Amino acid sequence: MDKMRLLDKGVPNLYVRQQGTMTTYVWRTRRGKGAKIVLGRGGQIEVRAVKRIAKDMNMRVSLGLPPVEIMDSKPDIPTFGEVFDRLTSERRDREYVEIHRQHFQSAGFVSKRVDQITIKSVEAFISRVAEDRPVQANRLLVSLRSVFKQAIKRGWVEIQNDPTADIKKRPEKKRERYLAGDQWQALHHELIIERQRCPDVSILIMLCALTGARVGELTSTRWSDIEFNEAGGVITLWRHKTDRTGKPRRIYLSREAALLIKQVPQADDQYTVFRDGIYYKSVWSRVKRRAGLVDFHLHDLRHNFATRLLAQGKGLDEVGMILGHTDSQTTRRYAHLLDDTAFEAVEGISSELMQVPSSG
Repeated sequence: MDKMRLLDKGVPNLYVRQQGTMTTYVWRTRRGKGAKIVLGRGGQIEVRAVKRIAKDMNMRVSLGLPPVEIMDSKPDIPTFGEVFDRLTSERRDREYVEIHRQHFQSAGFVSKRVDQITIKSVEAFISRVAEDRPVQANRLLVSLRSVFKQAIKRGWVEIQNDPTADIKKRPEKKRERYLAGDQWQALHHELIIERQRCPDVSILIMLCALTGARVGELTSTRWSDIEFNEAGGVITLWRHKTDRTGKPRRIYLSREAALLIKQVPQADDQYTVFRDGIYYKSVWSRVKRRAGLVDFHLHDLRHNFATRLLAQGKGLDEVGMILGHTDSQTTRRYAHLLDDTAFEAVEGISSELMQVPSSG
């Protein structure tokens, strides 16, 4: 029979329960619905130790505290910045990573514990960026989701509390991302002039135009990554933006591009083609302004390169291979840029076929 009795009148709330041969010491505030905490079993804990624990619990209750200190059962939860830094520590496109980190810093996420970031704050952040830069907002959203995916996997955030779950990507504004012949001539002319002032940066920009490579791929290239040959050369990168495929990224160099690379100024201890931390944004802003280019980004030289390949009759698969795309859909977005060329071609054939022969 289960019997509960007060163990010692001098120690309130301390009871002993006898079940057959088993003795259990229990602290409880009152019978029925009061708080009840098992302190131990006979043979496992001494009676004097039980009394001391019960006295401490009574003292805490008299001070308005819970009878025992409530311990946080959750693991130590890192900050958003700590999780982000761990996820991106191996990435070589450090400039891309740093831009995202600066955005998250301005939003107040970096120093917060990852479980303290709310849906409302993420939605407000993405909406603010998307007002002027919807493409950037979508890329930041992808980065946010990778952080919270890791946080959920580690148990730092409950899956139902993922602040990115219900946020949709923003519609991206379509822009013309290729240069007309006279626009390229103007840009080329300004880059030649800029060689006198910033030779390495002007060569970097020219290589973006001549290879279709991402600027981060070129700035991370080491001399050991390049194999020159009669056709020009090949850059082979094992660590790159799409290295999750396990395949190297190959950047093909024309003879002109290979010659330019060999002309990049070098320091004695430099093992990369371009000096570490090369800053190109101010030069790019300067030359594109002088060339009269409006709303044209440095990355758009990659799109311009792709469009010219398609205009030469190269297939989408071949263009995707040259650009290092792992998804054919990424390449297909360039096809609509050839509408003007297609209309000109159709018009030319129509005019030729519809010519009325002279009756001479």
